[in-house]
Amino acid sequence: VVLLLRGGLASTAVAPMEVFAAAGVLWNKLADQETRPLFKVQTASISGDAVEPDGPLSLVPVRSIASIRKVDLILVPATGLALDQLLARHGELVPWLQRWHRRGAAIAGVCSGVALLAEAGLLDGKPATTHWGLAEIYAKKYPRVDWRPEQFITDAGNVYCGGGVYASLDLSLYLVEP
Repeated sequence: VVLLLRGGLASTAVAPMEVFAAAGVLWNKLADQETRPLFKVQTASISGDAVEPDGPLSLVPVRSIASIRKVDLILVPATGLALDQLLARHGELVPWLQRWHRRGAAIAGVCSGVALLAEAGLLDGKPATTHWGLAEIYAKKYPRVDWRPEQFITDAGNVYCGGGVYASLDLSLYLVEP
């Protein structure tokens, strides 16, 4: 499930959707081989309604988070820079992420979206990264996290983080890699 959230950057959701949807398909088509999709990509917003990221675009999800019945991987995109606004706007995701993590789903966050993973306690005692410009703010708010802003990607078992906005591509490719 790739989350679509208000106030973030659309590319941090759209690029992962494209990477996941192409895995096992695009190269196979080019090589004239049978396609074997590695992911069944779903999109969801908190309410299931269209969201407006930061920019002149509207994204329409397939479903709401409440309608998700099975998921192996959740990707949380960038969600805006103001931490208090981010948490107020998307706070409903915190217990939802906790629940899916307890059920064994892998959780990945990119840039400012990593704050929702930290708020859920999923990063406590684990290495995590985010955009270097946010790292000091997040370190003060979430001191139990082992912040490593110099790293582009962190892998803490089934919790993954990507640094800045365009790290969403690198993180997605990392998650696709066998």
